[in-house]
Amino acid sequence: MKLCIATMMKNESDSLIEWVCYHLAIGIDSFIVANNESSDSTKDILKLLSDFCNLEFFDFETPKSSKPQLPAFNYMLNKYKHNHDLMAFIDADEFLCPMDEHEEIAPLLDNLFLHDDVGALAINWCNYGSSNAIFKEPGLAIERFSQHSLNNFLPNHHYKTIFRAKDAIRFINPHHIETNKKYISSDGSELINHPNLGIGLSKDVKWENIRINHYVIKSLQEYFVGKSLRGNASTQKPVDRKSYFLSYDRNEAKTLAKNAIIHNTYLKISELIAFSKIKLGSTPIYLQELESYFIANSFFHIDILNEKIISCWAINKLASKYELVICSENSENKLQPNFNRPDVVKAILGTKENYRDLCGFSYRIDREKIKTIKLTNGFIEHVIYEREHS
Repeated sequence: MKLCIATMMKNESDSLIEWVCYHLAIGIDSFIVANNESSDSTKDILKLLSDFCNLEFFDFETPKSSKPQLPAFNYMLNKYKHNHDLMAFIDADEFLCPMDEHEEIAPLLDNLFLHDDVGALAINWCNYGSSNAIFKEPGLAIERFSQHSLNNFLPNHHYKTIFRAKDAIRFINPHHIETNKKYISSDGSELINHPNLGIGLSKDVKWENIRINHYVIKSLQEYFVGKSLRGNASTQKPVDRKSYFLSYDRNEAKTLAKNAIIHNTYLKISELIAFSKIKLGSTPIYLQELESYFIANSFFHIDILNEKIISCWAINKLASKYELVICSENSENKLQPNFNRPDVVKAILGTKENYRDLCGFSYRIDREKIKTIKLTNGFIEHVIYEREHS
């Protein structure tokens, strides 16, 4: 079943690209974003993403005398629910995470929504701490933060909901949808709300099949210059930011993100950077840090280059999707990797990742007719041969 993620966000330029590309990597089909009076580059990023993938966005002003999240959610529900099979309303620090050996979410949803009487699926939080990070470092949040709370941490009882869109009536609160069909937990059992804390929190925390990895604070720097300044979109109550950070900075357990999901997220980001260079003519400022990170992690080597043979490899620690481009006087020939180099993967990555082994090139050439040979992934180019002008 196809899933659309909807959200409301404000000033999320630091996390928006990773959030969308991650969810594309696990198989999300479409996105709807209510842009709540952002003053950073969020709107520019949304414009680019709306051309890059199936993402629709609109501006949403904060209503007078109320917080914006619940009105925005109910507005989007009423406007879009007839266009989608399943919908999920989550925040920009929440990442749907397929559990166990799964790398995509669709097979799990097909199974959980197999019966027509199931209308809504509650997915519990797994709150991630700072992993003792003070400053923001390069890389994805799903890589940088691997330490999280234990299952019995009280805020993990919160859940967000994936639901059959056409059967949804309204949001009771940002966590819980009103539906006349069955509400289940991620293990397939019937949802039982918390006896003391009410709707929006479950009696038991279920992390089977799917959970929401909630990167609620990230590093100390990211929290105090990001989340704490944005305020709370769902409640008028003031928040003691120091106490909030300390209470959510839980690092008792460790779960590494799946290498394949990290890799596929980076592939989506690399595709977005290449797309932006074509679309805009250059890399926009909000993608330049990521582009520099890709370049710093790019490696290649020429094994053989003579009159008849080119043999080489190219790999990026973040994403390995290179092609060999051979340009002659009148043509350009784009060649894909055609042999495995597990030795390269082992040496560069330090691990055995069979799905990345195909990074070698071996082709017959006629060098007299060639002007240039380069390795490229769409935005990083390594020129490995250029004929001298006579």
